Order: sequence, then structure tokens, then C-alpha cells
Amino acid sequence: MDLFLAARDIEVSLARRETEMALAWCNENRSRLKKQNSFFEFYLRQQEVIELIKKGRNGCMDAILHARKHFPALEDFKQYEKDIQKTMTLLAVHYREGQSDNPYQELLSDTRWHWLIEEFRREIVKMYQLSPESVFGVTLQAGLSALKTPACFPDPEQTAGVKNKDCPVCQDNLHVIAECLPFAHCSQSRLVCFITGEPLNESTNRPMMLPNGYVYGEKALAQMAGDNDGTVTCPRTQNSYKLSDAQRVFVL
Repeated sequence: MDLFLAARDIEVSLARRETEMALAWCNENRSRLKKQNSFFEFYLRQQEVIELIKKGRNGCMDAILHARKHFPALEDFKQYEKDIQKTMTLLAVHYREGQSDNPYQELLSDTRWHWLIEEFRREIVKMYQLSPESVFGVTLQAGLSALKTPACFPDPEQTAGVKNKDCPVCQDNLHVIAECLPFAHCSQSRLVCFITGEPLNESTNRPMMLPNGYVYGEKALAQMAGDNDGTVTCPRTQNSYKLSDAQRVFVL
């Protein structure tokens, strides 16, 4: 937990366009970063130079001094040579806010701070051999996939938006996540009432079919008929029938 809290603090500091916490983390984990051939510390120093150059003439000399101080101090300095040349070329490019034809717009863009956050995440995932996907997200998707059936994604014209209130996959927020997941593999089927979500059986909740062909539990139809003077309404088609019109279904 401490690892994730510390990582979150560093991400927040980068979002504020601050590099101090990230550089301190690099210093603490220098040997590990070297083993995985990380460029992250260089990218942070590069961004500091870019931010100084963005200030215009007043920041150009500070950028040169900053680059002279920190770039040569990096291990294997020569492997960054092309990136350093490209960065220092910014000194000769007149910076204008929103200039679309600037060949160095990628370096000058504020989106680089978001890119640095993503780069930090990749480094820490690699360092601690973590999954790039959230454990909670993976667990949630596995659970939804185990519950997902074709009934969770019926034809909207036939169902009129009616969903099983007891099915997690049918809930609006989870339904979006489950949309791209595979259906569950069911070797044995179990009949469940669409209205109540209760199992259908031959003793306490017999399956009953309405004239339109849809099957519901006897309990749900009886309760609906008791509340509506013997009339039941199909939640899928909105057709109304007398309870006596429902026929018992026998499942072999």
C-alpha cells in the first residue's frame, strides 16, 4: 500500500509540473533503474530544460546552464546525445503558443507532462513486476464475464429497456464494462424468473408461458395479477393478458 501511495504522490507532483519528487525517487532507485536501462531521469531533466526555454530569452541562459550541469552527470551520457541535440535546438526556435507548424511542437507541448506520468507508471510497474492492469479491474471483469449471458444483452426493441434488477451485468455502470467481455460458459442451465430473479422449479415457482411466448415464474405472475384485478403485463412487450391465459411449461 505504501508503494502505491508514494507513486500517487509522485504522479500528482508531475501533474503540477514539478519534478523534485520524481527526481528524488530516481536517486533512491538509481541501481534498479540502471538495470532496466531506464531513460526516466533524463526525461525529467530534459523537461526542466524545456520549461526554462519556454520562458523566452530570460530563460535561455538558465536552460544552457541547467543542461551543462545535469546532462553530463547522467550515466552513459552519450546514449542521450541525439535527444539532447534536439532539445537544445529549441534555443534557436522562436517559441509561439499554439504554433502548429513548429517541428518541435511535440517537445513544447504541455501533454508531455501527461506522457511523463505514463512513463513513470511504466517504470514502476517494470521495477516491481506489477501488472499494468488494475487488480481490482481484472477481478471485476472476471466476475462480470462469469455472469454474462445473452439475456444480459437482448434486442432493445423487444425488451423496451427492461433489465433484471438482480443481475450485476444488467446494471447500467457495469453493463458498459461487460459489453466487450466474453459470455460465460455454462455447461448446466438454470431457469430464472425474469421479473423476480428467483429460480423456476416444479414445486414452488412453476414456469408459466404467456400467449406471446415469454416465460415467467408463477409467483411473479400471481402477485402481478393480485395487484391488477387478475391482469398480468409482460415486462418485455407490455402486452396484457388474463392470468388464466398463462400456460404451464414443462422442461425436460
